[in-house]
Amino acid sequence: MSARRLLAFILLNVIVSATVVLLILYFWDERQPDTVEMAEQAIAIPTVPTLIAGDQIAEAPIGAAEAIPEESTEIPLYIVQAGDTLGKISRDFDVSVEDLMAANGMDNPNFLQVGQELIIPVGGIPTEAPPPTETVSPILSPTPISAALPVEGEANIDIADVTGAGDLDEEAVSIVNSGSRPMALLGWRLSDAEGLTYTFGQVTLFGEGAAILLHTGTGQEGPSDLYWGFSEPVWEIGESVTLVDSEGTVRATFTVGGE
Repeated sequence: MSARRLLAFILLNVIVSATVVLLILYFWDERQPDTVEMAEQAIAIPTVPTLIAGDQIAEAPIGAAEAIPEESTEIPLYIVQAGDTLGKISRDFDVSVEDLMAANGMDNPNFLQVGQELIIPVGGIPTEAPPPTETVSPILSPTPISAALPVEGEANIDIADVTGAGDLDEEAVSIVNSGSRPMALLGWRLSDAEGLTYTFGQVTLFGEGAAILLHTGTGQEGPSDLYWGFSEPVWEIGESVTLVDSEGTVRATFTVGGE
């Protein structure tokens, strides 16, 4: 092959190679925008419709909504301490004595025990709305019960009797207030000749013959019944019973007799 033919062959190969490269670059450029658009679609953030004012719909990213806190429904409780009265508790928590009694099923506003758990009806006791009537009469709120004990008159606390001596199920000391003024027995003590002592909690004896029984055994306490918690009888015939007030003054004595 002559040198002229060889040179022409080489030039032809160069032209063909250049044409192929240009075609490849052209098709590559034509496909590039589709690739970028697909990439943008692949990383798009999903959204959910959110209702706004005017019935318009705005797009909000998923997970952007904040949780709405739930209102607390916990009922406050209070443990009765020494020296507490319903009047004091009602003032401390800004609730009425009537609501305290209703929430805790109490019949006697002056009977409290140290350690007793009370429901505090903050906001009042919920009541059902009365049915509609043609005429509506005004509803008057009841007059609050005064928690303070009256100071007029005289309290006369005495040991009236010791019943069922020697029988645990029947044994009880009867304490009576025959005076005209109520008396709070908080801190008062009842003891036998051997030094066994019962200390009274938040208990009030109203006058005009109001009485309370202190049972030797165990049971459910109430406005007129207290329980010492012994598993054996305490009192014997001829034994002396002594009642001392919170200041240490002897207020009454009694000798256990037969039935």
